[in-house]
Amino acid sequence: MARRFVLFLVACVLAFSVSAQHSWGSLMGAGKAGDVVKIYSPDNGVRRSITLKEDGKFQLLRLPVGFYEVTITHSDGTVDEAGTQVRAGMTARFK
Repeated sequence: MARRFVLFLVACVLAFSVSAQHSWGSLMGAGKAGDVVKIYSPDNGVRRSITLKEDGKFQLLRLPVGFYEVTITHSDGTVDEAGTQVRAGMTARFK
């Protein structure tokens, strides 16, 4: 019985340490309905694009870690650009 419990604890610790070793993060922010958010990472080549819905909020999940260039094209044609760092297990916020 005690041996099974120890094996169970070891399995739990191993499972936790494997899940904690991911290299993904997220990016979230807000704009206005109809805005188009584009991201590009020169570090890893990832590109994504999303058109914002009524609430203007966005969240991009499971992004590989690295630097991202963020471009928001507003419905009136103006453009905002910035950069942000996505870190493992963290959510970068963009305003």
